[in-house]
Amino acid sequence: MGLISACDSSPQLAKDLETYQQRLSNVLSSPTPHFIPALLPAYPTLTSLGDDTPDILIKLHEFTDLQYCQLATLIAQRNTTLGKLQLPSTRFIYEKKLLYALQTCIALSDEPALREKLQSWYAHKHDNLPFAWASMLQKSPEIKQALSRNANFISGTEQDGLQTSLAALQYLFKVQTSDDIDSTVLEEHWKTLAQDAFLAKLWRTQILLTQNLATTTKWLEGLNVTAYCQAKTPPKKVDYLSNVFRMYFIEKIQPVATQINYYHYQVSPILDRFLTHAALSDAFKHYISEQHQVGFHAYQTTMQAHIHFWQTLFKVCDISPTQLIATSA
Repeated sequence: MGLISACDSSPQLAKDLETYQQRLSNVLSSPTPHFIPALLPAYPTLTSLGDDTPDILIKLHEFTDLQYCQLATLIAQRNTTLGKLQLPSTRFIYEKKLLYALQTCIALSDEPALREKLQSWYAHKHDNLPFAWASMLQKSPEIKQALSRNANFISGTEQDGLQTSLAALQYLFKVQTSDDIDSTVLEEHWKTLAQDAFLAKLWRTQILLTQNLATTTKWLEGLNVTAYCQAKTPPKKVDYLSNVFRMYFIEKIQPVATQINYYHYQVSPILDRFLTHAALSDAFKHYISEQHQVGFHAYQTTMQAHIHFWQTLFKVCDISPTQLIATSA
């Protein structure tokens, strides 16, 4: 699947849609349908994304018993003022380091009681690691930007950020089971997701087309445009409408719509993994599902209805849609 050749024309799609409506309105001498600016729903609140995993409370004498291994240093760092203000990604890396340090301390310990306590701590931290990962994924400010920022639309170019965003999402999923995490690489992927905001652009484009093509189709149907072709020789008005359809829908809008379909199926495998992950909250899954599944289905239905309107008009007016498509290739 190739990318359409164009410069970054994200705002251009909205302009083309609005011009499409205006040109149709001019031909039909009817008020232009109301143009709807696309807005993504608000990202879930932090409280709806679930509680953070509780810390293990360690008594002072227990902490003193740990001075023989690295675990004591990690715990001490965590309990400083800066340690308590960790970002979600930093906290997840800390939890991974803590597990490794616990394993080391268990191996070095020759006191049965301490060894048993360390093993219980390890089991607790190990069982809760998926939830620490989920907290990082859902509550990082970068993911909020990546999924809900209302800025720009896709343009069908590399600037959309499909490949870099896919790589970032796949890396974030993989770090759950990675033994060695490079914090610099992790933060770079977070930065990429926030800057590209690829999924937000994709879903906002989907909403833009869904809302405005739905109103345009309904408006055209209400004007009973097919009645223009009841005569043996269709009036020039239908020729003008066909030209507007070709110049704006086929040549400008449909190529971007094609990219929506392509992008959707490219991101589906990784998003489906998020949607079935047991540790992620219902609110997070619902947000993704509403845009990726419900929203995409509404978009497909709307596109099909709009195209069906024109197919019906061309059939009644004996105009070949293949000729229109050929002229736009």
